[in-house]
Amino acid sequence: MTRYYRRTDPGRGENLRAGLVAGAVATAVASVSFYLVRIFLSRELLEPLDKEESVGGGSPRDNPDGTGD
Repeated sequence: MTRYYRRTDPGRGENLRAGLVAGAVATAVASVSFYLVRIFLSRELLEPLDKEESVGGGSPRDNPDGTGD
């Protein structure tokens, strides 16, 4: 690419390509935002566990004997 260029008026081809690129970018942004909003809105709140229910539910590395119970 040279340091200097001569600016010309864009023709129909350049306008069409610019419009297609802008449309593709807009479609990609819209689809990603739709997907993220759909994921965030579909979440459900979980009830907190009671202390009795949470005992014994850890992984084996949580207990010193390695049994997991």
